[in-house]
Amino acid sequence: MSLRVRQIDRREWLLTQTAAECQRNGQEVTLEYPSRQGMWVRLSDSEKTLVGLD
Repeated sequence: MSLRVRQIDRREWLLTQTAAECQRNGQEVTLEYPSRQGMWVRLSDSEKTLVGLD
């Protein structure tokens, strides 16, 4: 397994763990993935307190 694949696997694992923790705290969580041709666009609120990708 290449280093790049391990980094992606770790990031996905961390994201899954974070989502599970948010759900335990009563928050609604949805994990989505871009299509092969798609790409993510970085989003944030006006105060920069929430940052994500859509």
